[in-house]
Amino acid sequence: MAPTLVNVMYPAAASADFNMDYYLGTHMPFVQKNWGPHGLKSWNVAVLDKETSGYHVQCVLVFETAEGFKTAMSEDKEILPDVANFTATKPNIWIGAVTRQWSA
Repeated sequence: MAPTLVNVMYPAAASADFNMDYYLGTHMPFVQKNWGPHGLKSWNVAVLDKETSGYHVQCVLVFETAEGFKTAMSEDKEILPDVANFTATKPNIWIGAVTRQWSA
């Protein structure tokens, strides 16, 4: 089965109050701990060029399945409330299955 990518995108407005130290040092390890049992395999975070993309931060979560992500979101009541600890801006979330992959 192909892995599922979950893009968590924080709009450019988040640049005004985004606490990257908290996000990387506290929130993402919290996500890893809570969602790992639901099939979270990896994550990466990028600071985007908000002028061209309209977004400030992108987090890509790799789950074994879409169902694993959906279960993590429905069962874990701690991750989403923690967002308020690093930004007041609500993220956009996009989910998709990997159809093909290449790496050098």
